[in-house]
Amino acid sequence: MSHIEEIPCIEVLSSVVFIIEGVVEESQNPQAIASHLNTCLACQAEVIMNKRCICCYKMRYVAHVMKELLKTYTAAFMKSYCAK
Repeated sequence: MSHIEEIPCIEVLSSVVFIIEGVVEESQNPQAIASHLNTCLACQAEVIMNKRCICCYKMRYVAHVMKELLKTYTAAFMKSYCAK
């Protein structure tokens, strides 16, 4: 039986978050998903693309938080420095 017959791509891709987070065993059919990913280049590419998107999102979020912290601390510093 091929990976497509065992579990279709759409089922594998619906578990992409489990795969990316490294908890595929918590998905509905972990062995079939692993087998499918070992042989299906299209699903492998989709998982890689999603990993990159999530990584980029996390990096943008961290940059945003750091920018906001910098603004807050700069304002606090300027307020205390200028008050002297």
